[in-house]
Amino acid sequence: MEWTHDTRANLANNLGQCPRNHLEGWLLELADLDPEMARLLSWRAAALRGDYDAPALRELIHQLTDIPADVSWRASGPVERRIVWLPRLLQTALDCPTATAVPEAVELALWKSEALVMAVQDSEDWSSDLEASLRSLHLEACQRFRPDPRALAQRMARLQRYPGIGWLDPWPAGYEALLGPDGLSEWR
Repeated sequence: MEWTHDTRANLANNLGQCPRNHLEGWLLELADLDPEMARLLSWRAAALRGDYDAPALRELIHQLTDIPADVSWRASGPVERRIVWLPRLLQTALDCPTATAVPEAVELALWKSEALVMAVQDSEDWSSDLEASLRSLHLEACQRFRPDPRALAQRMARLQRYPGIGWLDPWPAGYEALLGPDGLSEWR
């Protein structure tokens, strides 16, 4: 069966009619089959309960963006299936009421995913959607958590110097108000 928007909607509809205990059982079965899935589900469930674990989030980001031994076009599909979790994981962090350091986590994800994209042949063009999602999440995280303007400007300047991270050239819209005069002077 080909996975399309319609088949996804169909599945969502069918799952919406299932008893909760069945859904929990199926998720546990998936977690038993895939340790990476188990870690992702465990972290997301804990974060939504308010048990936000920033070091575990950073570790998950590192795992999801790990560069495989095979960097040919053959690796593109498996990398895409793994990396698709990155924006979802970070969105969960944004939704967590006790979250901290989310802008920094998104910056780590941007840096690590750019290194991954530069290493793996992206024959499916999944990297464009990934970058757009991470850019949007970064701005949202900065708007919600209001990091120190000078520190944010310094981190963004470091990211801008990293080859491959093009979303900072030209200056990304929406950050002027976050940086204010102090952050903008630090940037220059």
